[in-house]
Amino acid sequence: MTFFERALPAVIEKRSLLFDRNRGSVCIIVHGVGAWTLRFGDHAAPDALSAELSLEADLVLTWSQDVFESLVSGTFSSAEELVPVAMGDTALVEKVGNLLMPAAKGGVGAMLMRF
Repeated sequence: MTFFERALPAVIEKRSLLFDRNRGSVCIIVHGVGAWTLRFGDHAAPDALSAELSLEADLVLTWSQDVFESLVSGTFSSAEELVPVAMGDTALVEKVGNLLMPAAKGGVGAMLMRF
């Protein structure tokens, strides 16, 4: 998925100080597409962002492909439709959002990726 292959790594690099200040891990599962794990703390670490399922992450989030695409493209009609199934430390959602929001225009990743 382009978001995890290009857009998110670019944001991590651009906002490395913010990424490095945070702690914790988030596994994002997009049904039918894959799973990615984000590990805050060291943007240069080889596992800062990996294409792997980690049910041991501090937070596990799951979305359907359609809902996730509408989230990152900013094409959703209401915030309620974007709520993922979440298991773990939901305070980490804010850390992921803080990483992405300043770079976005009109949606979480509207400026970052194109579907």
